[in-house]
Amino acid sequence: GIKAFDSDESDFNKRYGMNLERNILGLYEEGSLAVMRVQFLTELENVRRKLLHLKGLKVQTDEKLTSCSRDIEDGKERQGELIQQLIHRKEILSGYEEQLDARKIILRFIGLGEENLFNLKTVNEVFDRKIKELELTKHTLERRKEELEEEYHKLETGRLLELPKEFNEFLNRMDISYLYGMDWLKKNNNSLEANLALVKQNPMLPYSIIMSEKDLNRLSDGEINFYTSFPIPIIRREDLASRNSTEGGCIYHGNTISFFVMFNHHLLDEASLNELLSRKQSEIDKVDKLLKVKKDEITEYKDKYNEIRYQTVTESGYRNCMTELNTLNVLISDAEKNLYELRSRKEKLLRQQSEVSEEINCVNQKEL
Repeated sequence: GIKAFDSDESDFNKRYGMNLERNILGLYEEGSLAVMRVQFLTELENVRRKLLHLKGLKVQTDEKLTSCSRDIEDGKERQGELIQQLIHRKEILSGYEEQLDARKIILRFIGLGEENLFNLKTVNEVFDRKIKELELTKHTLERRKEELEEEYHKLETGRLLELPKEFNEFLNRMDISYLYGMDWLKKNNNSLEANLALVKQNPMLPYSIIMSEKDLNRLSDGEINFYTSFPIPIIRREDLASRNSTEGGCIYHGNTISFFVMFNHHLLDEASLNELLSRKQSEIDKVDKLLKVKKDEITEYKDKYNEIRYQTVTESGYRNCMTELNTLNVLISDAEKNLYELRSRKEKLLRQQSEVSEEINCVNQKEL
């Protein structure tokens, strides 16, 4: 019956690494089992303490792993936000640099160097001065064009005399009819030679107005409440064929005054007049061309001036954008390093978690 325990004894020794043997009588030494029982209980207590420690370590490792994973996700989100900020700042900087490139071209246009890139006071002064100069030149050309057009009109109409506004209004109120001497010469159907003879006979004819003796007397008797800045020659229609003249009223027929008169006889010759008109038109066209150039220059200067005035880039804004870009690049680099460290830490925790789990399994086997 005792030999039946041999197999169990052998299995026990193998399983727990013991050296349990019976004596020659088939019995265990006295007290050996009690000693062994104490050893087993002590070992079991050690195993349970170790298992408890390992389970605690696993809980800590799991918590650290969860925290590390959360930190990695937060780090990735933070890095993504920084990258978006960097992209936005780069877009702003690109817009600033585009504006500054355009500004450099404009500075060269007005004769300033790039050292004045942010010196808007000087830029504004140069633009204001240049535009004023161009406006003055334009105004001078406009006056010259008006003068030439007036000369052209006088040539075309043949009117060498320009009546003062007050005098003209006075004649209209008095209902006094008159004709310009040049108009009469051009419309009297005389030959060129006959008209030239008339002018030679009466040199003031082209510079005078013609009215009837009746109207001249009415003018002489009229109430005058204005003054003239130059004398207005008047010829009686009835005296066109003679040099006789009479004095009356406010009309002065001077015999003791000499006038210097050099009449342009080409005004009475249509072919010569057309040539004069052509020359005058050429002068007008030349001035008009110069005027157009000045207007285009003014427009160009104003457009470029407004381009700078409405630009959003400032020196402080540009510098701040560059600083922010550098800061963001540093922060992104730091975030990448932090993520690398967190990922390394996570890998280490995963290995530790695996090792602890494996050790727990081994201790559990021992406990069994």
